[in-house]
Amino acid sequence: MRALSYLDLSDNYLFGNFPDDFQNMSSLSHLDLSENDVGSTSPNATFAKMQALSYLNLANNGLTGRISIGFQNMSSLSHLDLSGNFLDGLIPNATIGKMQALEYLSLAGNHFLSGTIPDSLGLLLQLTWLDFSSNNLTGDIPPLLGDLSHLQYIDLSNNRLSGSIQSQVANFQNLSSLSQLDLSNNKLEGPILNAIFGKMPALSSLDLSGNSFNGSTPDGLAGLPKLTFLNLSHNQLIGIIPPLLGTLSPLHYIDLSHNHLSGPIPSQLVNFGMEAFVWNLDLCGGPLPSDCQQRGEDSHPSRRMDKGFYVGLYVSIALGFYVGFCSFFGTLALKDSWRHRYFQFLDDIINWIYVTIAIQVTKFQRNSQTVQP
Repeated sequence: MRALSYLDLSDNYLFGNFPDDFQNMSSLSHLDLSENDVGSTSPNATFAKMQALSYLNLANNGLTGRISIGFQNMSSLSHLDLSGNFLDGLIPNATIGKMQALEYLSLAGNHFLSGTIPDSLGLLLQLTWLDFSSNNLTGDIPPLLGDLSHLQYIDLSNNRLSGSIQSQVANFQNLSSLSQLDLSNNKLEGPILNAIFGKMPALSSLDLSGNSFNGSTPDGLAGLPKLTFLNLSHNQLIGIIPPLLGTLSPLHYIDLSHNHLSGPIPSQLVNFGMEAFVWNLDLCGGPLPSDCQQRGEDSHPSRRMDKGFYVGLYVSIALGFYVGFCSFFGTLALKDSWRHRYFQFLDDIINWIYVTIAIQVTKFQRNSQTVQP
């Protein structure tokens, strides 16, 4: 089988260790073992000798351990998919940097990969697809990603990436071919700048939800002619929704919910439904139940604060009373010994009050008699 160049065994019921015989297939360029249960560990020795491989898919195989350093010998590898496994540890910086023929790289859904995103990704100048989503990565997004001019897809969602987005993705404006960018559910912060996201002409999908972005919603997003999907929900955005967003005719999905936006919803966006705007307490009009004209009559900040304060106060009092009542009297109803002690305590308190009052009354009467001439 030394002359075999293409092998696809995906989506079967294969299990066991990764076969050592694969290292003898010197002509093998395409290997797909995805959707099986092959290999409990990542076989370094075997991969080190498969230098003709250009396509390797081991997704959803239950692989454990560290990412194989044997990959660095695969100088022809253009497609590597290790997603949906149980790989752990750091993403090896040196190994990634030596696979400079890579066009597709997915480590998504391993959950246990940790550490930072390696700077050596900046050496993969042919890369078009990058998916590191659903891991445990921390730190910054390497600015060198902005130098990968062929990138069309970036998904770094569901990690623990942090820091200001301004410095980390400043070079993303150079990614003229980028069509999908997903940074959702991280710990990124800072304003969403027009200078960054307003200069990606090919961008069709942008998901920045579940972070701590603040400032206003950038109206520069209206300058993205191919944008069909926009999710900015679960952030800390303030101000009005730019009316220019309503001019995006290709837009099929928008979610601005769970922010601090205010003012009327642009008329061009009302067809997206209430779920796209909920939990912005100062938004009004469109699909929301609050009327902008009525809201204007009660728009003074102090009134809104007072109303919210008292509503919260009353709800807290009611909940506290209910929980306390149920906890206390529920316990008395269930435990006889506590109930007897409680009523004995009440009797003691009543007796003490009665005796104290009686003593004070007697003293008062004696003092009154002493004062009389």
